[in-house]
Amino acid sequence: RKTLLLESIPSYRLIAPPHPSHSPDLSLPRLPLRPPPMSVSSRFELRASSNLHQQPPPPVGMSGDVGTFADAGNLEHCAKYLNQTLVTFGFPASLDLFATDPVSIARTCNCMYALLQQRQRDIEFRESTNDLRQRMQSDISRLEAKIERMDAQLAAKDRELATLTRTEAKNTAALKAHIEKLQQERDEFQKMVIGNQQVRTQQIHETKKKEKEYIKLQGEAKPSIDGEEKGIITFRNGNNELVAERGTTARNMDWKKE
Repeated sequence: RKTLLLESIPSYRLIAPPHPSHSPDLSLPRLPLRPPPMSVSSRFELRASSNLHQQPPPPVGMSGDVGTFADAGNLEHCAKYLNQTLVTFGFPASLDLFATDPVSIARTCNCMYALLQQRQRDIEFRESTNDLRQRMQSDISRLEAKIERMDAQLAAKDRELATLTRTEAKNTAALKAHIEKLQQERDEFQKMVIGNQQVRTQQIHETKKKEKEYIKLQGEAKPSIDGEEKGIITFRNGNNELVAERGTTARNMDWKKE
């Protein structure tokens, strides 16, 4: 079973390249993105070394220092573990740390170059992530300030709405009282109009009655006037029945005039 324990060595993450527009100032020199080409033998040894499954050395070396990875007594085991781990994480060459030939040294240089590239991309990505985090924090701060302003505006609108509601309630109550007063005045005027109409009707009725009585009196007085002109006075009772008649003389007429 394949087991990798990397707690005791520096960790290297395989990360996405940063955004092309981001160009931080790094302490490391900028390196080309592609390493030098590998030979056929190097690629064969790389594939062969990927089949090795070495256990990592203990984190405490023979010298007793905590965190020591390699010492004079475990160099071979550390070299095998490093080769296996580098290949597992996708680096381009297996290392022969004990060789002195130029090819092995070149492979070691290529692997170190790839590690530096990964480290450079890691730094760029970290700085890009920090910039993005700062921009997001700035956006969040602006949004929070905007939310506070909108909350203040909303509170002001609520107060304005409450004021308008109270004003509307007062105006409605005043208008209702005014309408009730006008209705009472209308009812009083209607009563006055009805009373005036009744009085007018009664007056018209009384006038007609008096006119009838006047006509009746004229009718009753006309025969008497006609009789006086003829020298005869007619006396009638309440039932308009003839009671007596007598002649009149000029003397009697003169006496009546006196």
